[in-house]
Amino acid sequence: MRLRPGRNLLWAVSGVGAISLIGLAAPAAGWTMLAAGITACGAIAVRDYLYLRRQLQSLTVARSLPTIAGRNLPFRSQWTLTAAQDCVVSGQLRDEVPTVSSPRLTVHRFDLSRTAGQQTINQELRIPVRGRHEFGPVWLRLEGPAKFLEAQRPFDCPGAVKVLPEQYASR
Repeated sequence: MRLRPGRNLLWAVSGVGAISLIGLAAPAAGWTMLAAGITACGAIAVRDYLYLRRQLQSLTVARSLPTIAGRNLPFRSQWTLTAAQDCVVSGQLRDEVPTVSSPRLTVHRFDLSRTAGQQTINQELRIPVRGRHEFGPVWLRLEGPAKFLEAQRPFDCPGAVKVLPEQYASR
């Protein structure tokens, strides 16, 4: 799991920094407010971390690909996201597709709280080059409830598509 600061953490830290400027006029009050602000930001960030860790551990991702596709003909890549019963997750999904595929990079939003813990996402891809093309991991990105932290995690979903000339792929 990779963590990075969320948008609200950046705002909170700059707010705590601005409030600490009171310390120029009243040093005792400034230090007290700075310590309280840092403690509050730290506590909220820890809460976000624990939430994100629990949510990412309860998720599973499966990818479905055809075994054969025609050169530069569309085929469908499908992901199924499943969460544990008590999991209320929304976020973004990004797949590592072969470098020659089109589109190269897409990000899909998902919300498992609306779909009873399971959601299927489809995407149409094209590969203009013949051969066997490997797909990499699927990445999920989630935000904590306070948006102080964002977490990303790769899910290994091995897959490959064999691309044949158009006339052979339809047989």
